[in-house]
Amino acid sequence: MKRKNNLYSNVYKFDHIEKCFDEICRNTKNKNKVSQFKEFKAIYISRVYHELKNKTYQVGSFHVFYLYDLKREG
Repeated sequence: MKRKNNLYSNVYKFDHIEKCFDEICRNTKNKNKVSQFKEFKAIYISRVYHELKNKTYQVGSFHVFYLYDLKREG
């Protein structure tokens, strides 16, 4: 297996961010939010690009929830 270094510069390529944006919009079930999101597409993409390029992006908090497997009796 080959090891590749310095891949971070490939992460914040503008075309790659735009492709990810389109994929997120395609896979989102809430179409009302998608239409609002697409309305400001250029602003969101440029914001993500600059945060990744300047290494100032911070991951937000996660919402943790538990799934319980309820077994039926009988």
